[in-house]
Amino acid sequence: MMRYVKRILAVLAIMCVWGTQGLAEVTEAPNPIDISKAVKRCKACHGSDLRGKKKSPTLYGKEFSAVYTSLTSDVPKKMRGVAKRLTDEEAREVSRFISALGPDTGHPEQN
Repeated sequence: MMRYVKRILAVLAIMCVWGTQGLAEVTEAPNPIDISKAVKRCKACHGSDLRGKKKSPTLYGKEFSAVYTSLTSDVPKKMRGVAKRLTDEEAREVSRFISALGPDTGHPEQN
């Protein structure tokens, strides 16, 4: 009988932990960050389609870590003014946005 009580208590303890984790995830959902201004600054140099201009490369095909590093720790000289305005959260969200663009397939009028 004592074995069953211990097992039931162990199962209840696990259920309580799982239950509180689920509630914490729901109640602590982060507010979405508006990165439109930051992306607008990206477009100023990298083009309205972010596929690059004469002296600025395309942002398509860039991995999250490469973009995040360029915005936070290894910032190119031309990007320092833009990067210093970003919070860490904004830098992460901009990096996620850019890394989700996928590979560069060229300009539509070139295909």
